[in-house]
Amino acid sequence: MTRLTRGRQGGGLLTVALAIALLVGCAAEAPEVTMRLDIRDGVLRDAGSDCGGGGAFRPLHPTAEYEVVSPAGDVVSSGELPQGTAEKSFAPDFGELTEPTACRMEFAVRGVSSLDRFFLRVEGHPDILILDSADDPPTAVVP
Repeated sequence: MTRLTRGRQGGGLLTVALAIALLVGCAAEAPEVTMRLDIRDGVLRDAGSDCGGGGAFRPLHPTAEYEVVSPAGDVVSSGELPQGTAEKSFAPDFGELTEPTACRMEFAVRGVSSLDRFFLRVEGHPDILILDSADDPPTAVVP
């Protein structure tokens, strides 16, 4: 009887190992899209500095919880907004001066291969439409 038990344990370990390998393989194949959130808040910052939404856009701050919602209303992904980077709002170079900027956040959304016409939802702010572009990643723009 000990011999049968030993054989079953080895088979059980093999089954568990195969199941783990299958799960890891499936997870690796899940689609992922990097999206961008541009918050055009006009806050005076140094270009390249860390940022979050300012003024009326304060709900769009790093660590704010978000959901990505399909056009049908299904939540397909969720997470926390990352730290943003201040981007120049105007083409002229003001040198070292603090200038109006927009805050740009980029993050991965798992489980989808396209985000065109989806929405980004953050508590305290109206839903933001995400649009695909030929030249840029899918982007949600806050006026």
